[in-house]
Amino acid sequence: MTTDVFISYSRKDQDFVRQLFVALEAENRVAWVDWEGIPLTADWWAEIQGGIEAAQTFVFVISPDAAASEVCRRELAHAEQHNKRIVPIVYRDVSPKDLTESLNKLNWVFCRPADDFEPAFKALLAAMDTDLEWVKAHTRLLQRSLEWDNHGGEPSYLLRGVDLEAAEQRLTQTGHEPALTGRQVQYILASRQRQEAEQRGRLEAAQKLALEEQSTQEARRLVRNMVIGFTLFLIVASYWVYTYSVGLAVRQVDSSIIDTLRFTAAGIDGDELAELAQTSLSNPDGLSDDPRARKYEAWLNTVYLNNPRARPYLYRAGDDPNQVVLIAYYQGRLNAAAAARFLERDKVGQEDMLRGLQQMTINLQPRFDRTGGWVSGYLPLKNTRGQIVAAVGVDYQSAVIDGVRRTTLLSVISAALVAYLAMLGLIFIVARTFIRRSFPGLWGRFKRKQPAG
Repeated sequence: MTTDVFISYSRKDQDFVRQLFVALEAENRVAWVDWEGIPLTADWWAEIQGGIEAAQTFVFVISPDAAASEVCRRELAHAEQHNKRIVPIVYRDVSPKDLTESLNKLNWVFCRPADDFEPAFKALLAAMDTDLEWVKAHTRLLQRSLEWDNHGGEPSYLLRGVDLEAAEQRLTQTGHEPALTGRQVQYILASRQRQEAEQRGRLEAAQKLALEEQSTQEARRLVRNMVIGFTLFLIVASYWVYTYSVGLAVRQVDSSIIDTLRFTAAGIDGDELAELAQTSLSNPDGLSDDPRARKYEAWLNTVYLNNPRARPYLYRAGDDPNQVVLIAYYQGRLNAAAAARFLERDKVGQEDMLRGLQQMTINLQPRFDRTGGWVSGYLPLKNTRGQIVAAVGVDYQSAVIDGVRRTTLLSVISAALVAYLAMLGLIFIVARTFIRRSFPGLWGRFKRKQPAG
């Protein structure tokens, strides 16, 4: 496991190192510190070496005791051997001549008892975080190269794939510190040689397999292209049939609405209707006793009986821009409870109804109420002077369109499924014949794979 920092120090500086360790922990930095002292055995030095190799940064706490410590000098030498990032921290002043040349060349962080700890600690963190991605990669590569070396150059420990590509990129990158070691470079080169040898072996095997599979690919391509081609044809044909059928139903409904509007308008006298709307009043039942109103109600009912899918009515513009006034409704006498009231004012929820007072307007977007789905059409009515005085409205059952949609969709799906299954069978027969004639070797292998029956 890698750590952020390895701290090399003299036991006499332990209080300062504990302060440093606590501060690092507060910053979520993992530090490797030998607090109790590892027994001076071969395993002791191996553990020290492993701690140094796994650390991103090597911190050397400078003091007279650390400068005189053989263990500290060995730790420093091991860090330098592996090109670790080294950050010296001066805790107690020491003469430069008592330190190694490598330490004297580095920038020191001063954190003596008389110095302010916080700025010094921030300087340490800044040094640790400089080019951190490179340092982390350097540490990982060092650990893997040492692991490979410790296992006698076992190929399974070499780099492969993206790890190798990333490592090779670092060989070409300059200006980074610490630099790669000779062992790391050797490890990368050995990994490349091994991968190229494996690739050559795989390439030869792949070439052999490619020759064997060439016939298989041709046969698969033939079948796939036939299936794709027929599938696309079937989709396009089904879509065309569906859209054509639905479009035909929509056009029929549109034509029927227009015919109904014109038929209804033919029985309306614009001057008389305008006068009716201006002079007549409703009775207590909400209807009109005016013979003209009864005549138009009877006419609208005749229209309805002629085309039971249509619900005709007459209306004019109201005083409010978003208001219309209903004049006559097809069920005015037959179903007074359900019919609109004479001269009943109604807030318009659709702009089409107002537009119908200006020009013929057809809205084939269904709207729904408790009686079902409806589409609508509107036609303005004019008086003898050519002035628009009212409009005819027709609500038309959309069940025709919906029924055609459902019926057509079910028919198309059923027909497409039958055709698709039939074509798959035909494709199988054609492909089988083609394979037997064009690729007899492939056909023989295919036959051998079939279970005995």
